[in-house]
Amino acid sequence: MKSDKSIDPVIRWFPHEYEPEEIEFEWDYILEELDQLIDEVNQDGYWYCTVENFGWQNLSGHAYLEFESARDMLLKVLPKCECSFNIYRDGKVLRIQNYHHDSPTGEWYELTPITEKEFDEKSL
Repeated sequence: MKSDKSIDPVIRWFPHEYEPEEIEFEWDYILEELDQLIDEVNQDGYWYCTVENFGWQNLSGHAYLEFESARDMLLKVLPKCECSFNIYRDGKVLRIQNYHHDSPTGEWYELTPITEKEFDEKSL
């Protein structure tokens, strides 16, 4: 699932690179950029999400999710802790390389758009 290393991320969030007074402004900017990206890729808001190397146990899994916004996506996909991440776009697929205290070498999420019908059938 890993992204081609030659491709630059379309969104990058590493809060330690900012001064404390810049964090809130930069976070709002990241959310705006991600909202635009999500709208370009999948306006319907239904996704199939997979994860590899999740947490300290390096788990893998999948879920069918619906997102209303970038904030909603990040809350539903990423762990509830301080994260740093790169987001890559490969056509209609979004890949997130996420780093946090239980995964310092990174875990990979892949989000693929699906239809509402697929979501209704699979998410039961």
